[in-house]
Amino acid sequence: MQFNFFSDRFSNFSTQLINVLISILAQNIEFLRKLQGLTQKDLGAELGMTRAAIDSYEGGRAVPPYEKLKTIAAYFEKSVGEITELKIWLEEEETPGSINFKAPAEESLKDEKEMNLQLPRENSSDEIPLVLRDELSDFVNNASFTVSGSINVPFRKFGEGQVVAFEAGNDFPIQGSLLIAQQLTNVKDCRDGQCYLVLTKEGELLYRKAYNQTSTRGMLVLTPEVTGMATIDMPLEDIHSVWQPISYIAEQMPEMRQDLSEIKKTAEQLSEQLKRFN
Repeated sequence: MQFNFFSDRFSNFSTQLINVLISILAQNIEFLRKLQGLTQKDLGAELGMTRAAIDSYEGGRAVPPYEKLKTIAAYFEKSVGEITELKIWLEEEETPGSINFKAPAEESLKDEKEMNLQLPRENSSDEIPLVLRDELSDFVNNASFTVSGSINVPFRKFGEGQVVAFEAGNDFPIQGSLLIAQQLTNVKDCRDGQCYLVLTKEGELLYRKAYNQTSTRGMLVLTPEVTGMATIDMPLEDIHSVWQPISYIAEQMPEMRQDLSEIKKTAEQLSEQLKRFN
């Protein structure tokens, strides 16, 4: 009975570890492909694989056989260990220029001066204008748009720049939230691997992790934080404004995430326990 208990616990933790590694591999492949300026079809052609195979690897629905994994890693000048264990999409932010872009020449940011929004206030008080999702179209298209409400955040002081509270959509991990965000004065200031609110000229508000390709492809690559949502290549000409989230108010507590190092440590301890019963 005791053996079965430890065996089941070890199996559960092993499954968690495998899922984490699959997720890391999936995000690494997608990130490296995007940095090279390739579509899934392009990468498949380079590696002798189908677009569907690349899509399944990036979606975490399948894991490439070891020989194909070596091929993918070698193409991006990485080892199998690096591409399956390291969060390359975070490390590249700290070591810019380590990957050569295969992308078109730089496109200038269009209508950059039109990014400044006409709102009825600056950050002179604790009142923050609130924009609901059904108001986004007017917010984008009406220069004289006046917010219908505001929130008060007395415990949080903000710096210079326009601050707005947006009603979050289902692409934000915590449902029923308001995101307090500060407008970037220049879209090109987006930092790789950070989450932003991107407001399109069509009035769509996207919460995504951004990878800045404004100087190489004239766009932001937007990857979702919620499983099942699509990565978007967003051209600069389709962007109304970009906002840096600085706080949020939620109806529910965020889900606690266990640190990977603790999972590994527990798995090792359970493995030692299993050896005693063999």
